[in-house]
Amino acid sequence: MALSGMMRDLSIGTPARAGTPACGPGTFRVSKHALLLSRVEWVHGVKLSGMLLGKRNRIMVSGKCTDGWPARVARWDARRPGTSASISVVCYNVRCMPPREWDAATYDRTSLPQETWGREVVDRLDLQGNERVLDAGCGTGRVTAFLVERLPRGEVVAVDGSEAMVAETRQRFGDRVEAFACDLLDLELERPADAILSTATFHWIADHDALFARLHAALKPGGRLVAQCGGAGNIANLVEAIEAVAHPALAGWPGPWNFATPAETTQRLARAGFTDIWTWLQPWPVQPEDPRAFVATSILGAHLDRLPAADREPYTNAVLDRLPEPVTANYVRLNLLARR
Repeated sequence: MALSGMMRDLSIGTPARAGTPACGPGTFRVSKHALLLSRVEWVHGVKLSGMLLGKRNRIMVSGKCTDGWPARVARWDARRPGTSASISVVCYNVRCMPPREWDAATYDRTSLPQETWGREVVDRLDLQGNERVLDAGCGTGRVTAFLVERLPRGEVVAVDGSEAMVAETRQRFGDRVEAFACDLLDLELERPADAILSTATFHWIADHDALFARLHAALKPGGRLVAQCGGAGNIANLVEAIEAVAHPALAGWPGPWNFATPAETTQRLARAGFTDIWTWLQPWPVQPEDPRAFVATSILGAHLDRLPAADREPYTNAVLDRLPEPVTANYVRLNLLARR
C-alpha cells in the first residue's frame, strides 16, 4: 500500500520522504520515550488530534482530520525538549480526505465533453431495460440520463462524492433515480447491482485496489463493470502547464489525480476478483467552448481549493497563458470492461 504525497518534518519544517512502518498501522517501535503531542498539522492540512504516548518504547497513534475523517497518514519527527533524542512515526494512508465539493452549476454547463464520453460508455452496456444499474460518480446526472432512457423498467442508483452534484441529479430526476452522496471507497448498497457504469471518476481516487474491491462487492455474481476515466498520459499538456506555475500552497502536493495504465488496472481488477477484463487507452483531445470555466472547474478545481481566494483567478490565468490557442486538453481515456 503506497503512501501518498510529501510529509513534513515537524521538527524543522522541511519536506521529508515517507518511510516504512516499523510495526504496522497504529503501533510503532521507538528508541526513546516520546513527547506527548496533542495536536500536529500535516503539510496537506490534515490535523491529528490524539495521542502519542511513550510506553515501553512503543507509541500508540490515533487521530482524525479536521473534518472528522480518520487520518492514517503522517510522519512525525518530534524532538523532546532539552534533548537531542527524536522519534519518527509513519502511518499508512489509503484516503485521508473525503471527496471534494464541486461547483455543480458550472460543471453542468461546461460538461459536454464528459457527456460525450459517457454516451459512448453507456452504449457498451448490453441492457434489457429491467436491470438495476449503479452510476458510480454521477456528477450532475447528464450521463445518468442515458441510463434512465435505457432502463424504462429498471432501477438507476446514482452516487457521487459531492453533495452539490447529487443535488443537481435529484433535481433533474426526482424519484426516478435513487441518488445519494457517498465516497466510493465507503460504498455499500442495500441490494447489489446488475451493472456498474462510471465515467470521468476513478482518476480522482487514489486507491484503486480499495475502489475495485468496493465495486466488486456492489455487483451481483456475473454483474458487469463498464467504466472510463483518465488514464496514463491524460491531459499531459495541462499537467505541464500546471507544474510550470508555482504557488506556495501547492508545494510538495502530488496533485489530485491517479492516471493509471491499462496493465496495472487489469492487475488491480483481477486482485479484486473481476474476470473477463479488458482495458485500453483512448486519446480524446477536447477544445472546450468556454476554456476558462472548463479548466477552472473540471481540471483545476482541487488546485484552486488549496489557494487563497485572491490567488485563484491569477493562478488560472497563468496556467491558461501557457496553453496555445485554441485551448486544447489532450485527454487520454482509460476504458475498463470487467465482470464479477
